[in-house]
Amino acid sequence: MIVSNLLLLLLPVVRAVGGPGFSIFDTPSEALLPSNDPFYMSEPADLSAYSLGDLIRIRVAPGNLSAMFNASAVYNIVYRTEDSLGHPLWSFSTVFSPLNPYSSTPTSNHSRHGASSRGNGTAFMSYQLPYNTPSVDWSVSVLMYDPTQTATLGDVTAALQRGWFVSVPDFEGPYAASTAGSLEGKVILDGVRAVYSLAALDDSELAGLEPLGLDPAHASFSLWGYSGGAISSGWAGEMQPYYAPDLQPYFAGLVIGGMPPGFMSTADLLDGTSSAGLLPNALLGLTQQFPEAREFLVSSLKQEKAQDFLAALNMSALQGFVAFYNQSIFDYFINGRDDLNHPILTSLYDGHYDLRLKGVPSVPVFAYKAIGDQFSSIQLSDQLITEYCDGGAVVLYERNTVGEHISELQNGHSRSLDWIDSLFNGTHAETYGTSACVIKNVTVVDPTGPPLGQL
Repeated sequence: MIVSNLLLLLLPVVRAVGGPGFSIFDTPSEALLPSNDPFYMSEPADLSAYSLGDLIRIRVAPGNLSAMFNASAVYNIVYRTEDSLGHPLWSFSTVFSPLNPYSSTPTSNHSRHGASSRGNGTAFMSYQLPYNTPSVDWSVSVLMYDPTQTATLGDVTAALQRGWFVSVPDFEGPYAASTAGSLEGKVILDGVRAVYSLAALDDSELAGLEPLGLDPAHASFSLWGYSGGAISSGWAGEMQPYYAPDLQPYFAGLVIGGMPPGFMSTADLLDGTSSAGLLPNALLGLTQQFPEAREFLVSSLKQEKAQDFLAALNMSALQGFVAFYNQSIFDYFINGRDDLNHPILTSLYDGHYDLRLKGVPSVPVFAYKAIGDQFSSIQLSDQLITEYCDGGAVVLYERNTVGEHISELQNGHSRSLDWIDSLFNGTHAETYGTSACVIKNVTVVDPTGPPLGQL
């Protein structure tokens, strides 16, 4: 249960030596909304003194997440990252330890920390659940306490059952910059760095907390995201070679599903449909870091409709679906669709939302999408993958002949898990071949995937 009453800031029980260090916090008796949780929202006075990916705060996650996800332990971490403009920022992730960690025989001599392994698990996944909201109080760290939402996190439970460690970042950051891929990619990559740092801590540094159990010297990681999570994961994959080159020896692969490249083309498909609520959430999230663009957006709203549009600032994705059901979002603006095509906004779409502009991933990519996806054009996704392939990426792209956007979340479940597993266990070339770029149509219905929900 999430409670909203503000608790006093808990004093740290230990502080690491060297640099600003990190603090270990006691676990609150109940989970708090992020806006009322000092662990989550308090900006460190010395934030700029931390390096990207440095741990700032650690605690055992409140509530019963271990039982809900069948994990051995669940931790909350706060770590240093940066925003779209390169300004210091912090963010938050929930880190799960499996009951029975998968461990492979190390096949390389890379060592992130220059020390012998303290753990034994060697498979780690950062999972980006699409939560599509401009409100931090509807972040995925909140949704995972709701049993109806937890069901849609079945990919996380399945990964834990395979023995993988899983990090689920609130990749929109503490100000919920929804669809701002340039920020989200950084938050994800710095979250991966932070998990490796957490894994390297021993008993003396953890002040009574159990060590994570992930091998910091030899563990490989993958990224996986669907829909809005594919935007963030895709940005992270494209940015990694220049933003986080230190992660290259550990980066096994990237999975993106239901990719929605092309903001305005996606807006044209969503407007006036049952999923129209994604647009106010996206526009408000994308302008969170850009005051001039936000001012233009708000000033372009029809006076009689402005209050209803701005109410989305406090809505979850599901609430947005209900509030704007079958409405034309273009009709909220004085000049209709033309206002959303203004250069001050299109510059954000081009520079901070759309994929395929930052380079290509340096690791194998599995991409999947329903040909009948009603949220975004299959042709634009085809173009994205073609550009990845032309840029030298190694890609398996499966275009599903059945289903649509929501059903493909379920239908991609087992395929994604098996593809990632082949990277971790060394059977990838044997199972999927050695061709650099494979694009094919498939017909897949997967009843084992997580229950279908709104994205």
